[in-house]
Amino acid sequence: MAVSLKSLSAAVLAALAFGNAAHAAVTDDFNRASLGPDWVIQSGAMSTNGAVVGGDSLSLMTYTPGAGQSHASIDIQLNDGTVAYGAIVLGYASLGENAFIKLQNNGGASGFTHAAFYYGNNGGGDFFSVTGLSSITSARLIASLSGSVATLGIDTNFDGVAEQSFTHDYGAVVFGSGVGLGIYGTATLDDFCLGSNGCSSGNGGGSVPEPASLALLGLGLAGVAATRRRRRG
Repeated sequence: MAVSLKSLSAAVLAALAFGNAAHAAVTDDFNRASLGPDWVIQSGAMSTNGAVVGGDSLSLMTYTPGAGQSHASIDIQLNDGTVAYGAIVLGYASLGENAFIKLQNNGGASGFTHAAFYYGNNGGGDFFSVTGLSSITSARLIASLSGSVATLGIDTNFDGVAEQSFTHDYGAVVFGSGVGLGIYGTATLDDFCLGSNGCSSGNGGGSVPEPASLALLGLGLAGVAATRRRRRG
């Protein structure tokens, strides 16, 4: 059965739209009076003051619309030189079963001194020093989880390019599909973004066609060209 140029073009556009919708970034700038029902406090207390998120010791909350996402970013601000951290939580199954990826001031400096790939809510794991950030008081954390391997990028000038990047293999542990944030001390968090596309510029951003969508576009355009050749023949 012949496929018309109009219907083929519509199918290609619909496929691209579906690909973009499926991979579009999910963002939250916290510019409201309360966190709302999408955020679920799992430990401690976290809240927004209408601009940023703060919390108390060892707090963790998950974001219901983000379930299943494996890429996230968050902006962290240190407000004094005491021990404080902000964390991205990926693969959340429970408080003791998640990839807890954090950037921290361990005290004694104004800025960031350490980062960690912990398993569970500040539960222990790979805790290591970061260099050149002891006077830097704000940064963007960019984290991902692929299978058992997590990555952390630290972007100190907020241009979407990490100046320092680290990886960690958690090995044979249990992960779920939840995502969220952790906090300790006086640090504050802002501009949460989920999704492999659109997070490089913080809150907002768009998405681009995935390789499968681009391949479908190529097939669609080839079909359009063939249809036109048949009509000329």
